[in-house]
Amino acid sequence: MKTYLFCLAAASALLVANAACNKEKGVYVAGFQENSDGKKIATLWKNGSPIQYTDGGTNATAHSLFVTAKEVFMAGETKNELGNTVATLWTGTEAQALSDGSNFSWSHAVFINGSDVFAAKDEINSDTQKKVAYLVSNKIVQRLGSGNTDSESHGIFVSGDDVYVAGAEYDTDKKAVATLWKNGEATRLPSGKNDAWAKSVFVDGDNIYVAGEEYDAKGKWTAVCWKNGERIALGDGISDSHAESVYYSDGTLYIAGSNKSIQGKDIAILWENSSPTALSNTMVDGQAFSVFVFKNDVYVAGVEKNSDGFRVATLWKNKNPENPQRLGNQNRDSCAYAVFVR
Repeated sequence: MKTYLFCLAAASALLVANAACNKEKGVYVAGFQENSDGKKIATLWKNGSPIQYTDGGTNATAHSLFVTAKEVFMAGETKNELGNTVATLWTGTEAQALSDGSNFSWSHAVFINGSDVFAAKDEINSDTQKKVAYLVSNKIVQRLGSGNTDSESHGIFVSGDDVYVAGAEYDTDKKAVATLWKNGEATRLPSGKNDAWAKSVFVDGDNIYVAGEEYDAKGKWTAVCWKNGERIALGDGISDSHAESVYYSDGTLYIAGSNKSIQGKDIAILWENSSPTALSNTMVDGQAFSVFVFKNDVYVAGVEKNSDGFRVATLWKNKNPENPQRLGNQNRDSCAYAVFVR
């Protein structure tokens, strides 16, 4: 009897340990997968297995992802019967429209802080036809852009009581100015004479990291990072480069993006403290859109074309370009825009 009870207790402990281990290793990726009709289906991949959030009747895409102990949140857009894209927030599989659908709108960022849900959206103003950035917090809508010129939002981070939104606002000369909103107040990030966009923000203590890109008069894109407002160039300014996502962990700054190869192909890149590593094949197009660090592992979500020319949602782990995880179907387009691990 004692032996039986001991074995039963040991087995129960093993099951609990396995459950905890499985929970810790939950890898979530958000994006889209096309169906046989060419429609984009908003898709969540959990540990490599796809979960479709829309039925494929119209186009839908998930751009951002946040996972809590109880729920999965995704931000993106769906298309309505008017043909307008509608900024959408999914809580679990339940979709909530962030606009009334009368104008085009999009959502590229979601962040959860305790019981508070934050989403960033952009919406076309029907009167001015300007794109305007907004922050939606627990269904309360706050306008970020002035509304006089175009503005857009791309990333959210919440630290304590402070809410940061990365994006851009155009000036009266129609120049895009990389912008960081803190609690609704805009700060212009330095970019000289170049157009610039802030794509992602991460806060660690007193340090604020923003990843983005610039476009110069010669038509070149350059990946950049701003640390506490100070500009750091990641690209060489010769070949096109883009920075899409930033994450800071244990003294290392990670930025996911892309760089143009000498063959003219986009290469998925992970910068570590400004040092780049190529993740995708230099002979085909690839892009990295999101980076997340969990314990000692670094995950990057993006896309890479296969030999048939289809874009395939891809997950790289620990800078291993030789053995990426292909998430999407090999004979239809798909893309992975966000990764979250817990």
